[in-house]
Amino acid sequence: MLCNAQGLRRYKINTKMCPVLVKTLEKQVYGKDGSPDKQHDLDHPADATGYFIHRMYPIQGRATARIF
Repeated sequence: MLCNAQGLRRYKINTKMCPVLVKTLEKQVYGKDGSPDKQHDLDHPADATGYFIHRMYPIQGRATARIF
């Protein structure tokens, strides 16, 4: 939603109204295993944003037919 492979941005963040979210997205640290670092309390706003995006813009897969 923030930027897809074609460079299309469907979810934009107001930097003046959401400075904590901007800071979180700029400074989030990930461990060697790829999981977010939970020690610096920067993951909560990004998690909440992810939940919102997942709820409002769910991934819609293609319809499949069942073969017996």
